Amino acid sequence: MKVSELKQKEIINVRTGKRLGNIMDLDIDTRSGRIVSVTMPQTGARFSLLSKPDNDVSVSWEQIKKIGDDVILVETPE
Repeated sequence: MKVSELKQKEIINVRTGKRLGNIMDLDIDTRSGRIVSVTMPQTGARFSLLSKPDNDVSVSWEQIKKIGDDVILVETPE
């Protein structure tokens, strides 16, 4: 799967059913080559070139439960 394909999928919290947004960036461990976490804009925030990193939300790769055709299901506390 390509990063561009991941970025098109909407992220859904399986506990609440809430839409969290779309992937904006990936954090990759350069030693292992594995994805550590995905980053998305904070809910309600719009992406712009002026976005501040402290407004972003990070979800660890372990919290991702399923990558489907259209969505990515994650399990987060809230």
